[in-house]
Amino acid sequence: GAYSRPHKTPDFIVDGGANIGMFSILAHAYFPAAKIICYEPDRNNLAQLEKNMAVNGIRAEIVQKALWSKETTLFYHADASYTGYVDENPPGFAIACVTAHVQDGCWLKLDIEGGEYEVLPEILARGVRPSIISMEIHSNNLKGAELVRLLEKSGYRLQLPHDPKPDCVNIVAELQ
Repeated sequence: GAYSRPHKTPDFIVDGGANIGMFSILAHAYFPAAKIICYEPDRNNLAQLEKNMAVNGIRAEIVQKALWSKETTLFYHADASYTGYVDENPPGFAIACVTAHVQDGCWLKLDIEGGEYEVLPEILARGVRPSIISMEIHSNNLKGAELVRLLEKSGYRLQLPHDPKPDCVNIVAELQ
């Protein structure tokens, strides 16, 4: 249910942490006229993402960078836990990062290995309001409630109640 069809029709879809493009394929099936932009820093995933977009006839803009609150280089630490995480401290896999090209009314999907704590506040601080946000929250049991409070303060309603106990959860928030 994390990527169920939104009630509103977006003209623009942002796939943050696109991986191999499964979300983009589903989003395109729901809204074939919407423009899609995919952010994916991993070159192995990127090759499959490009193939999946081509096979499915999707002309998405693909950006080989990760999302963050500013343009910078971060490091992905895959072996730290089952989900991995990103931060500014080496060692790790170096990742070029950019801020998200997001616009009001879009469908924003974030699955960015802990980067949601940097990216979402930056987007909302710019005054941009996606109509729907689908997000995987890492370290939810430690600080997920702060993202939920930020969403609610910014005019969003969660589709399902937030469970603060699990380490990693999916949430869907709609702008009211």
